[in-house]
Amino acid sequence: MLPLILSGAGALLRFKGALDEAAAERRAAYFNAAEEERLAARNRYLAGLAVERGEHERETYIRGFQQEQGQRTAAMGASGINLNSGTSVDVLADNAAMAQMDADMIRWNADLEAWQLKEAAGDNVVRAGLYRSQGNYALRAGRLNALNSILSGAGSMAGLALS
Repeated sequence: MLPLILSGAGALLRFKGALDEAAAERRAAYFNAAEEERLAARNRYLAGLAVERGEHERETYIRGFQQEQGQRTAAMGASGINLNSGTSVDVLADNAAMAQMDADMIRWNADLEAWQLKEAAGDNVVRAGLYRSQGNYALRAGRLNALNSILSGAGSMAGLALS
């Protein structure tokens, strides 16, 4: 009789252990999913900041260039250089074109950074979904393992009872 009771108790413990393990795996997977979702939100926020920062840097650069260009123009005029034609107009126009290219590059770099952060956020969302799926499958597998424990325990108990 004692072997029968011990076999049944062992089956119940294995059953409970399988369920507890599955629940723990699911909690861990859902924790990881929540962390990935937090990272996705952070990356989306940082993407917005990158665009704002890039626009601010671009505007600051343009203002600085405009001040320098004004100083150059004033210095050229004070030197008696004709500002309406010739090389001075070409120099000022070339400076303005280069400044515009630099300003566009500042914006492009900020947009690129924002795009990379948005892509990372998308990857975080995908990983969060995978973690949730892993947690759900771990729970299903644990339930099957628990059922298997009960069935194999019942089989052992039946074998002991018949012998």
